[in-house]
Amino acid sequence: MTPFLVQYSGSSTRLFFRVFFTVISALITFAGKKCLSTRAKLKLAKGRTVKLTLLSPWLSNFDSLSSITKTHTLPGGWLGLVMIAAFLLDRASDLTSALVQSVPVHDRCQFGTGLVVGDKGSISLVPWNGAPYTVVSQAQVVSLQNGGEQGIYRKANRNINFAADYEDVLGYWNCTRNELAYNYGWNVPVQAIQSDLYQYGLLYGTPVSVSSLSSNASTSHLVILDTSAGNQTHTLFDVRIAVDTAAFANDTKNMQGYQCVLHDTYDMLRPIQLAINSLETLSDWRQIFQGAIYDGSGTPASNNTGGILEQVLNSMTMVAGGQNYLLDTSRSSDTQGCLTNRTRILWELVLLTFLTGLTLAILVLYWIGLALWLKWLTRSGDATTMLMIEEYTPTGPFGWMAHAVREFKRPLMSSVEPADLRNWRFGKWAHGSGYGIVGKDESANYPDEAMSLGSSHSYKKPGGYVRAVESPYDE
Repeated sequence: MTPFLVQYSGSSTRLFFRVFFTVISALITFAGKKCLSTRAKLKLAKGRTVKLTLLSPWLSNFDSLSSITKTHTLPGGWLGLVMIAAFLLDRASDLTSALVQSVPVHDRCQFGTGLVVGDKGSISLVPWNGAPYTVVSQAQVVSLQNGGEQGIYRKANRNINFAADYEDVLGYWNCTRNELAYNYGWNVPVQAIQSDLYQYGLLYGTPVSVSSLSSNASTSHLVILDTSAGNQTHTLFDVRIAVDTAAFANDTKNMQGYQCVLHDTYDMLRPIQLAINSLETLSDWRQIFQGAIYDGSGTPASNNTGGILEQVLNSMTMVAGGQNYLLDTSRSSDTQGCLTNRTRILWELVLLTFLTGLTLAILVLYWIGLALWLKWLTRSGDATTMLMIEEYTPTGPFGWMAHAVREFKRPLMSSVEPADLRNWRFGKWAHGSGYGIVGKDESANYPDEAMSLGSSHSYKKPGGYVRAVESPYDE
């Protein structure tokens, strides 16, 4: 099942659920106690007796389970199942921390200040050594790391959470690698390589190159760039690039060709490209291309050479379209794709919340139904009897303490083990002076316990007879 995402922080969400479960647990305990006592009073008001185990207090901890082994029955009848369920749900609520997680998601964030493409026209000779190039180049790296798109962005800044989506991308350069690569000896002049690659269709007619010169006058890290526009300006252009993939100057040069084409998604990049003097700009940017392709001296070309060429060409186009200006605030209120944190609520916690709330709702509705029924019987029944039921029916531990004092005035009865409680009844005393323990369930298959009204009492207990002295309170 799909988890739920909320904008609140993880700590606030965990606190909310912790408070929620604490409050609901307290309300379940309160409603459960009311259900037990109201149900017992209702049975008594109808002239029936109540099993002692149905007068169990509400057990909201492990006692709800352990009491079964002691009494051999559910505490509170079927409400015992609700007690156990409430206890298990309360324990499960301790998993809140694990079921609430902070996760990064893609969103739209306010842009602020940065480079804005296309608002102020373009420039013909694109600068390569300024902060705008660094920012737009890094923006593409950050976007890819954050799961966003690479391309020519409408806007770019130093936001480390930037993750471009399709709304942010005006277009992109696509560099396709030529299937054929050509090898040249380490001592073949660069001019000869350029002429040969031109013959093979890997270059146009106006190439510019850059290479690293070694001590023996040989070259390494050769990169050759060329534009389809040649010396012409105010024209659209493609770019062809040949890259030496070898690491050292004395290695055989393996020249790999790339064809780079601009894709203008919204037809907004055409004016920018027309304004660029492509040949002069490529000549100025050739060291940028070379430095990006290799990882330093004695290293081969990157396995992602095509992606690197696209990134540099994208950056060149953005710097041109943004007028090499990084402090543009004209789009400060606009948004850009970004990566932001959201709180993920797993469906297990949602289910746990639903079941906990449902448990409370069942108890409240059951209590209301019992209370209305009891109220109706109170109005139609004997007022004295109803008052006695309200006064004498034990509810909870303190109610049973008070009842124990009242029972102390009666003749002592035989020992009753916890497992025997399910066979005893609570009801109206035979002499009519109140309500209390009246005897065993008639269907119980147990021998009658001895009860005496004399000055001394004997009752059977496993292992022999125990003698009880007369109570000074007996009447």
